[in-house]
Amino acid sequence: VLMRPNRDMDFDGVVRAGKLLFFGSNFKFEYDSFLIRMPKIDSMIIYVELEEKDKFGNPVLKQVQTVIENIEGKLEVDKYNNKSGKRSIKRWPVFTSYRESFAYYDRIENEEIPYGVYNRKDFYFRLEPFQFDSLDNFKNSSIKFGGTFASGGIFEDFDATIVLQTDYYLGFTHKTPEEGVPIYGGKGTFTNDISLSHSGLKGDGAIQYITSTTEDNSFYFFPDLARAASVVQYAIEEQYPGPPEYPTAIGKELDWHWYPSMDTMTVATTDETPEPIRMYSGNSTYRGTLIYNPDSLIGTGELGKKGHFEFDKAVVESKNIRFKFYGFDSDTADFALKTGKLGDLGFDTKNMRAHVDFKGRKGYFYANGDASEIIFKTNQYMAKMDQFTWEMDNDIVDLSGKKRQIETGAGGAVSIEGARLTSIKKHSKNAQDSLYFFSSSAKFDLVNEIITADKVEFIDVADVEIHPDSGRLVIYEAARMRPLKNAEIIANKTARYHRIYGADLEIANRIEFKGKGNYDYKDVNSSIQKIVFDDIHVTSQIQTVANGKLEESDDFTLSPAFKYFGDIVLEASRELLTFTGYTQMVHDCPTLQKPWIKFTSPIDPGDVMIPIDTATRTSEGLGVNMGHMLGTLPYRVYTSYVTPPDKPNDPIVSEATGVMLYNARAKEYRIGSERKVNIPNLTGNYLVLNTETCVSRFEGEHGFGMNTGRVEVRPVGNITQELRGDSIILKMALYLSFYFEEKALRTMAKEFEDLTDHENINADYFAYNYALKTLLGEKEGEKLKAEMALTGKMKRVPDVLNNGIFFTELEFYWNPQKLAFQTKGNLGVGNILKSQVNKYLEGHIEIAKKAAGDRFTIYLRTKSNHWYFFSYVNEVMEAVATDDKFNAAVKDAKKNKLEREKGKARYRFTLTNKNKADIVIRQF
Repeated sequence: VLMRPNRDMDFDGVVRAGKLLFFGSNFKFEYDSFLIRMPKIDSMIIYVELEEKDKFGNPVLKQVQTVIENIEGKLEVDKYNNKSGKRSIKRWPVFTSYRESFAYYDRIENEEIPYGVYNRKDFYFRLEPFQFDSLDNFKNSSIKFGGTFASGGIFEDFDATIVLQTDYYLGFTHKTPEEGVPIYGGKGTFTNDISLSHSGLKGDGAIQYITSTTEDNSFYFFPDLARAASVVQYAIEEQYPGPPEYPTAIGKELDWHWYPSMDTMTVATTDETPEPIRMYSGNSTYRGTLIYNPDSLIGTGELGKKGHFEFDKAVVESKNIRFKFYGFDSDTADFALKTGKLGDLGFDTKNMRAHVDFKGRKGYFYANGDASEIIFKTNQYMAKMDQFTWEMDNDIVDLSGKKRQIETGAGGAVSIEGARLTSIKKHSKNAQDSLYFFSSSAKFDLVNEIITADKVEFIDVADVEIHPDSGRLVIYEAARMRPLKNAEIIANKTARYHRIYGADLEIANRIEFKGKGNYDYKDVNSSIQKIVFDDIHVTSQIQTVANGKLEESDDFTLSPAFKYFGDIVLEASRELLTFTGYTQMVHDCPTLQKPWIKFTSPIDPGDVMIPIDTATRTSEGLGVNMGHMLGTLPYRVYTSYVTPPDKPNDPIVSEATGVMLYNARAKEYRIGSERKVNIPNLTGNYLVLNTETCVSRFEGEHGFGMNTGRVEVRPVGNITQELRGDSIILKMALYLSFYFEEKALRTMAKEFEDLTDHENINADYFAYNYALKTLLGEKEGEKLKAEMALTGKMKRVPDVLNNGIFFTELEFYWNPQKLAFQTKGNLGVGNILKSQVNKYLEGHIEIAKKAAGDRFTIYLRTKSNHWYFFSYVNEVMEAVATDDKFNAAVKDAKKNKLEREKGKARYRFTLTNKNKADIVIRQF
C-alpha cells in the first residue's frame, strides 16, 4: 500500500465489496470521490446467497463457479458525501466496467466433460461493459451480463446473456431461429435450445447432418465432438442416386457421436437400446455402430463385437458393412440364413466378402482366402466353398468353388471345381462322419432345408470311390442322403481294381454304404459277361465287399475252357474276384466225364487257374482223381482228368495236384504246380489233356498201381494215353530198391561193368535227366547231368541211388491180356548199388496183376546169353542166374539175411531154379 496525500492510496491485492471479490493490481483509492480505480482486475468472484442460514441467521454465501476475468473498471465504495456510512443507501457499493471482459469455461470438469476441453483461446463469453450495483444486497436473479458467446467453431458467435445457473455457474439458454443455426462450420444445422453451464455446452433440439436428423434433449457439444448418450430419435433419409447413396435408417435411444473434423457421425445400439435400428424402410434391422459421412454409411461392431444386420431371412455380422440404397457390401462378414418352416438359423458361414442387391433380389458371397465354411445345421453338413449366391425370392442358395487339385488313388490327382461339402454328423459316439464330396453346382433349399449337389464327379466312401450317374446328390435332414440310382463304384480308390456300374446304393456315412450293382467280367478273349452283385456292403474292417451268385442256367464261363456257377465275392482291396462254386471243363474227349467240381479261389480272368488237390469234390460230393488209374473188372489203365474213378478203390498209377489251367495255344488243360503249368520243363508232377487230339500225358514221379511190398519202385518219366484208341505208353527211368544179398548184386554189376560189346546208355534221355533232378533235386541233378556229358559217368553214385538198381531208360506198355505193364526194347541200366554200368541190356520187366498177388519180374540178358532173373510175389523175392557165383552168393546167404528186417513188412529172398525161371521168361 502506498499512502498519498489527502488519504489517497495505491495498492495491489484483493478487494471485497459486498458479495464480490476483486483480484488485481494498480488499484488507486481516491478519498474525495470515495472510489477505487481498478485498471487491472485479474478476476472477479461473485458470491450468492443460499436459502440456508448460518448460526447467526444470516444467509450462507456460495461462490459462483464462473469467474469474470480481464476487467477494467471502478468501484464506488459509497456515495462521495456519505463516507461515514451514516445513511444506508442500498445502491452502493457499485462496480462499473469500462470495457469488455471474459468468462471462461476451461476449468469445467465432470463425468461428461474432460478437464480443459473448452480451450479459453477460442471458447469463452465476452461480456460487454456493465454496471453492477447493490453489491451488498443484490438478489441472485439480478446477476445478468450481456455479451457475445464464442464457441470455438461449434456455432457461429451469437449474443446472449449469462445468468446464474442452478449449478452456480454463469451460463445461458439460447433458442435458435426456427430454421436453425449452422454448426461446426456449416457441416450441420442445429435447431432449438443451446445451453451453457457447468454441464458444458449442450443442446436440446435437432441436428441435421447430410440426410440425417438427430433429436435429443441432451446433446453435448465440444470443439471436435458432439455426443449424446441416448438420443431420442435418429433418422437417415434415403438418398439415390449417388454418390453418395444411403438407405433409410431409424433408431432411438442410441449412443450418438459426431466428429466434425473427420466429417463423420456414428450411432450405436447399446444394451439399453430397446430395439435395433430399422433400415431400408423398416424391412431390415441393425445392431451395432453405424458410421455416417458424406461418402458412405458403414456398419461396424460395438465394443469389439461385429455389427448384426438382419434382413429378409438373413443375418450378417461384420465390422464393415457398406450400406447403399439398393443393397450393401462387406469385405469380411459372417452370414446366416433362416431355414425351414420355423425360420430358425440353419445356414451359417464365416469370413465372406458380400454383395447384396435388394433390387435384383440376390446376394453374392465370396470367400476370403482359399475357402470359407458354411454350416447347414439341420442337414448336419458343412460346405467349404469360394462363393455362393442367394436367390432371395426363390429361397435358394447356389454354392460354387474354384478349381483345385484333389488327390485320388494310386498317387493320381483330378482337377475339381466347386464347393466341398462335408458331413459333420457323428456316426458313432466319438467319431465324426466327415463324408465329403465336391460339387460345382450345389443348391440349398432354405424352406425345405435340402441340399441338392449337381456335377458331383465322385464321393469317397470307406475304401471306394462312388460316381453318381447324374452327378447329383441330395442331402436331407441329419445328413441323410437320397439313395443313388445307376451309380458307379470304383474299388478300391487307391488301386482302382474294380468297376461296378448300374448300382443302386444307400450311403449312410463315410464308412458305411450298401446296395447292389453290375460288374463286367472280361475273360482272356475280352468277352464280357455281366455279374450281378446283389449284396454290396462295408465290413467292420472298413473293406468293401460285394457278393453275387450265378446259377447253372446262367451259362457263365470263367474262360472258354471253364464253365462256372456259384458264389462270387469282390473285395475292394484285392484285384481278383473270389469264386466259391463249381466249374466244368469244356472238351469232347470220349471216356472222360465232365463233372462240376467244387473249388474256392481268386480267379484271374486272363489266366484262369482252378485249385486241384486230393480233397477236390464234384457237385455230388464225389472225390476226383487227376492222373492215371488202374481199373479193375475189367482191368485197364484209364485217364481220370478231374473225374471220379470208375470204382472208389481203383489204384492210382499217376497223380498231379496244384492248379488246373487251359493253354489255348497248345489246346490243352494242364494240372500241376503254378510254376510247372507255366514252365513245363521244370520238375514236378504234371498232367495234360490235349482237347484236340484227346491225348492225356503225365510227367513226373508215378507208380504202377500194383502192390510191390518191400520192393521200392520209383518210376520217373511220362505216361501218354490216347483216349480215342485207349493205347498207353510209359517212358521212364526207374529206381528199384529191395532187400537182397549185396554180394550177389555186386557179382551181377561186375559182369555188366565189364561188358564191352554193349551200347552205352543215352545220357541225354529226357526221363533219365528228369529222374535225376526229381530224385536228387534240381541242383544236384544238373550237376550229375554235366558229369555224364563230360566223362560218360558220375564221379560217384549218390546215396539216394546206391542201394538198388537204377534203370535209365525203359518203355512200358499195358498188356490187357496179361494184365501187366511190360517193357519193350532194350533196357538202359545206369548203376547197380555203387557200380556204374551205363549200358543197354536185353531183357524184360513186367509188373503184373495176378490172382495170387501182384508180381514184379526182372529179366536181364547179355549178348553172350548170360542172364539174371528176379521175381517178387507174395512177400518173396526169388532170384537165379546163369552165373554160379551169383547163385552161390544167394544160396549161401546167412539165414538171418534171408528174412525181413525187424519192424518192417514181411519179406524174404531165396534162390529159385532155372527151370522155373525159364517158364516165366518164355511167357514174355
